[in-house]
Amino acid sequence: MIWHIFKKDFRLRWPYGLAVATAQFAIVAVHLKLGVFERQRIFSAVLLVLEIMMDMGVAVLIATIVHEDSIVGMRQDWLVRPIRRRDLIAAKLLFLLLAVQVPMLLAALIGGLANGFALWLSLSAALSQNAYFLIGFTLPIFAFASLTRSTSEALGVAFMIGVGSIMGLNVLILPLTGSPLGPTSNTGLAWIPLTFRFAIYFVASLAILVLQYLRRATRASWLVLAASVAICLFSALIPWKVVFGLQKAIAPASVAAQSIAIRFDPAAGQLQSATPAFSVRNPVISGGDQRNEMNEDTILHLPLVFTGIPAGSILKVDRTVARLTGPSTTREQIVSAMGDPGDFEVPNDDPRTSEPPPVDEILHVRGSVYTRLKDAPVTLQLDYSVTLLNLSSTHSIPAVNGDLSIDGLGHCETRLNDSRTDVDLICLDIGNTSQCTTALLQDPATGLHNPPLHDCRDDYAPYFGRYQPPDTLVLRGVDFDFRDPSGLIHYPVNESTVNGAHVLIKNYSVAGHFTMHLTVPTIRLAEWSAQWQTRSTVDNGVR
Repeated sequence: MIWHIFKKDFRLRWPYGLAVATAQFAIVAVHLKLGVFERQRIFSAVLLVLEIMMDMGVAVLIATIVHEDSIVGMRQDWLVRPIRRRDLIAAKLLFLLLAVQVPMLLAALIGGLANGFALWLSLSAALSQNAYFLIGFTLPIFAFASLTRSTSEALGVAFMIGVGSIMGLNVLILPLTGSPLGPTSNTGLAWIPLTFRFAIYFVASLAILVLQYLRRATRASWLVLAASVAICLFSALIPWKVVFGLQKAIAPASVAAQSIAIRFDPAAGQLQSATPAFSVRNPVISGGDQRNEMNEDTILHLPLVFTGIPAGSILKVDRTVARLTGPSTTREQIVSAMGDPGDFEVPNDDPRTSEPPPVDEILHVRGSVYTRLKDAPVTLQLDYSVTLLNLSSTHSIPAVNGDLSIDGLGHCETRLNDSRTDVDLICLDIGNTSQCTTALLQDPATGLHNPPLHDCRDDYAPYFGRYQPPDTLVLRGVDFDFRDPSGLIHYPVNESTVNGAHVLIKNYSVAGHFTMHLTVPTIRLAEWSAQWQTRSTVDNGVR
């Protein structure tokens, strides 16, 4: 009976299935047409349209297949025919696997092979992506559609659930965590609550499908749906400590991390005007002299020194929690670090020094709190959640017309841009790429190089998956400036030496996660505010 139901659905809905499969293979074809440098930009727009059409097409296909023999209601033909409900669900699931998941798997596999990647790499990325889409998209929509009588009803209910979820995230989650997606948003740990939500999707989908197709318990199924939506919504409230504790258990810190320490170095701050502390956050501070201290944040600059970082490694700060304790009180005031949580890194890759230069830790303090405590000796506590990244590989590729396959980055090419002002490096990889990469333009004859460029993926997930199937390819690129048309900037590697230059690439992998703590007693906030530092540099004749 399963096969008969499948054939009936196939005769009725094969054009929809063919359209979805065609869109999947068209995405692969457009990627091949684009090439590494995406020379024809019109195809980028075509690619975006195809991906949107494919997602919508899959959702509509699932709904129409389910509603061919709707579980809800009493007017369906299958109710008066001798058809077992387990045969009905098996036939529907078979159709979705053959019409959606299998073409998606084949398209991703062909795309990887056509771009020159090995069979095992292409297959593993395709399988991971396929499982991700099955659990996070196909099964939940299958289960949800089984709760409704028609596709129009399903769209209406989905719209209401979507609006309710967005309101819940912004009204409930945002005020409590500072982000509508919770404390792990935009960090490498976002995959943990996402995986938890995927587990809820999977369990809830199976429960609803069993209740609907084996018991026709629609009321109980709606309760399961409501509970799963609520659990997924409040999963954004999982504390950072819990999530980071799971990450540490998955990838604990190595022995080398035990020697890493941090200290507050007032001397580095007092010399700010002559030798500015190194800061990878690159904050933009404006209007410091005109700020209203009662209504706006005050910016603090704290010179910190990290020691014990192994040579050739990077210490990546995933999150900073700062607390102030005033005199004669135990009440703590939490202040925030500036910038995104994942953009604070301390590299130790300079062979000329034994330890990295001081880091300018930047904190925000509410104007009212700063005004009350700025001249009082307070205690500052800094809790860091950090990741140690070790150098995994080093590669060199010619700066002009280079072509090289690099582990962790994939197929890389270099070329000069049309105005001959920078070198473009583009890499096409499959699945998860290198966690962090540093690249610089260097003249091998003299050893001179332009400023290095650095990029981290901010994703510690051990698997690959995203809502863009069958696109398992990842494109990463960087531009190296070597000529300033205005003539204001002069680069060590310039237009006279760029033809013989190379791009030196260093890839870094995660060596472990751990926490660090620093207590700074009797610090006066007024001495480390942005206003004080501006005044200090002016007094020293440097602006």
